[in-house]
Amino acid sequence: MFMGALQGLLLFAALLWRKPRRSRANLILAVLMLLTAVRLAYVAFIRLQPDPGTRDWSLPLILTFSPLLYLYCRSLLVRGPAGKRGDLAHFAPALAWAGWRAVQTLGPDGGGPESPVSWIMAYLPDLLWLVQTAAYLLLIRGLLRRHARESREALSDVESIRLNWIRTLTGAFGFLCGLIIVFLAGTAFGLDFVRPSNAILYISVALIVYLWGWFGLRQPEIFSSQPASGERTAGKAAVPAAGDARSLERLIRTVDEGALHLDPALTLHGLARSAGLPPYQVTALLNGSLGQTFYDFINSRRIEEAKRKLTDPAFDRVKILAIALDCGFASKSAFNRVFRDLAGQTPSAYRKSVRTAAPAG
Repeated sequence: MFMGALQGLLLFAALLWRKPRRSRANLILAVLMLLTAVRLAYVAFIRLQPDPGTRDWSLPLILTFSPLLYLYCRSLLVRGPAGKRGDLAHFAPALAWAGWRAVQTLGPDGGGPESPVSWIMAYLPDLLWLVQTAAYLLLIRGLLRRHARESREALSDVESIRLNWIRTLTGAFGFLCGLIIVFLAGTAFGLDFVRPSNAILYISVALIVYLWGWFGLRQPEIFSSQPASGERTAGKAAVPAAGDARSLERLIRTVDEGALHLDPALTLHGLARSAGLPPYQVTALLNGSLGQTFYDFINSRRIEEAKRKLTDPAFDRVKILAIALDCGFASKSAFNRVFRDLAGQTPSAYRKSVRTAAPAG
């Protein structure tokens, strides 16, 4: 636990001084690292004491972990304003619990170890954390789904933003919920063999803190260069539902003549700048006239280019990975997945079928 606390402090410093220094996501994650480090250090310290006592001033900190995790994911995944007015309400349970414990310190301990008040004080924080964390995990799941939809509207390569680590570590918080259930159930039924789960809980927290900080330190700002989504929705009414034929022709010509679809880093806003159109109008043209998202539009053109090369005898000796990279894909796995979705078969099977169908020369 002390090692986890030390690692949390180091990651707090690294995130705080990382560029861009004013990144809201980095600041929120830094605060999460700091508070978990304080909690872990205190728990480790009181476990070394022969008589730790009944007062634990750091206990309310556990009710800040899930809200901070949610706010971090929201800052990282959702475009728009940096914060919302109601964000402080997420910490109301922690503040209420801290106030209750402050009042409690002014009075007696509340009875012996077997009294109902002592039992409630011992296990109510775990129950509160369990309910709170479950609720915030559902909110984070919603953020991930929303991000998946918005990525297809703004990015041509969603594989470049890998969020598996967020899903995995969010699942790890779910594992912590399971440990708490085991610990509470074992305590309620007097099962001594599950009592070590409390120690395992905090050791797991130490490991998860390390992983969250490490991956968070490496994660780029996903939507840092894009304006708020409100800009897009504000101008939708200016575009007819059927689309502007001349603007659509201009957009397609810009892509074809500049071969913009071959750039793996192409974004909606990059295409809009090249075409001289507002981003919201590009989205409206693609959705209204072609029935496609930006992601589908660009990748369909990449696949057409790949098909052309796979059927061209001049590219017979060129590896599929090289063709994928030339066509604007950042990885072979992304190329295979998109190709299979649009062509109904893998690139290698497509190339083989074309060669088999070609007349012998």
